Amino acid sequence: MQRAARKLRGQGIKDVELVGEEWNLDFCWAFYQGFYTAKQDYSIEFPHLEHDLQDELLARIECSDFVRDVINEPAQSLTPIKLAERAAEFITVQAEIIRRKVQSVFKLFPGKSWKRKVIKGFGT
Repeated sequence: MQRAARKLRGQGIKDVELVGEEWNLDFCWAFYQGFYTAKQDYSIEFPHLEHDLQDELLARIECSDFVRDVINEPAQSLTPIKLAERAAEFITVQAEIIRRKVQSVFKLFPGKSWKRKVIKGFGT
């Protein structure tokens, strides 16, 4: 999948829409990795995935983009303190996204017994 995406990019194709029944999380992720360029001059329209899988794909893209941006930044402008600040900010944003998801689950299933089961199952 990555190789196919790279070939498309090599042919000058910058905008794609992934259609069909066979596109799953792993195929979408592999395609994204092959189609990505540092120039950011492309667009990919992904197929509709189940809600959790769509969230997973977007989280992977955000994380990989963050890492690539950090790697591509010149060393003289990215001091250790700036790197730590950017990493802390990124982690804080990701933690807030997860907190909202967990909070929405508890709103969907209120009740002490449910909360105990979820929290008890967290550690195992």
